[in-house]
Amino acid sequence: QNWGAHRVLGESEADANGLNQLGQSSEIDLVVETVGGAADTLSTAAAALRPGGRISVLGMFLDSPTLSPLALLLKEIDLCWSNCYHRNADAVADATGPGADYQVAADIVEAERERLAQLITHRFALANLNQAFSTATDKQAGALKVSVALP
Repeated sequence: QNWGAHRVLGESEADANGLNQLGQSSEIDLVVETVGGAADTLSTAAAALRPGGRISVLGMFLDSPTLSPLALLLKEIDLCWSNCYHRNADAVADATGPGADYQVAADIVEAERERLAQLITHRFALANLNQAFSTATDKQAGALKVSVALP
């Protein structure tokens, strides 16, 4: 919520049924899909959005994702895909639009370094790499971002 969200959902609220109900009672403008893989996240995102909303797809899908075009059509939902590599790579950020995606991201990180540090919930030394991965994958650990410090 420190980043401008009006509401942040916990994992227990984010099942398909809960999101479907939320989409009917709330004005959710944007869903950022970051899971990809084989998950059915696009259908769930479409259910949660208000009409005219947008799904920003950052996750990398291993197969063609499942999504009903009718759900998108009826709510006039925009799907926005990004591979985050080099759109407008030659652009000068202040003259012809945003520069390369990674440069834009690096600029945001530099400008918001202190706030971004608050997202790190667990820190590990490189020697404890296995424990870091275990913590990151354990839903009960409450990890948001896990950081591993290099020597």
